[in-house]
Amino acid sequence: MKTKVLISAFVLMVSALFVLNHMKTNLSGKVQDFEGMGIMLSSLEIYSNDQEEKLIKSTMTNIDGSFEIKDLKPGEYKLVVNTPGFEKKVQTVKLDRLFKQDLGVIKIDGNVVTLPPVVIFG
Repeated sequence: MKTKVLISAFVLMVSALFVLNHMKTNLSGKVQDFEGMGIMLSSLEIYSNDQEEKLIKSTMTNIDGSFEIKDLKPGEYKLVVNTPGFEKKVQTVKLDRLFKQDLGVIKIDGNVVTLPPVVIFG
């Protein structure tokens, strides 16, 4: 009887560790400029936050600037946001064992170059 209880407890403990170890989370948010407009087609890349900085996943923002990166293991990552005409944004993201985490709004600065006026003589 005691062996059955011990075996059952061991099996439950191993299965619980297996389930917790294989939990995945989704990361979502929205990329906006400082006027509050969503920026579509921004490239988002998730890298491991260690010496190697290995690319884990990548995606693009939707027409309203929203994004979702699915099936990430809990841990610490480096998020890189690249958008043509805007500055590159890099931030560290820590994912918990929740099913879905929302970063909220990621604001990025425009990378605007102003040129002096040109006079054309004809």
